[in-house]
Amino acid sequence: MGCRLLARLWQSAWQLGKGDSKLTVKTIAQPDLVKCYSKKTFLKSFLLTEIGARLKGVPAPPPGGLAPIRPRPK
Repeated sequence: MGCRLLARLWQSAWQLGKGDSKLTVKTIAQPDLVKCYSKKTFLKSFLLTEIGARLKGVPAPPPGGLAPIRPRPK
């Protein structure tokens, strides 16, 4: 549900902002994409047990963690 909501938000923003008329889509050569994405520092991933030490300057969650997300009633 979260992914669908996020997709709907992006789609709505694109439509309301008239993204199709303001931006042009251009093709990027695959070797250029590979150069970008093959960098060791590009969106490096960490285990959940490691990520805390990597998040510098990000406030810690409140004591007891975040409140659980409850599904909306149908």
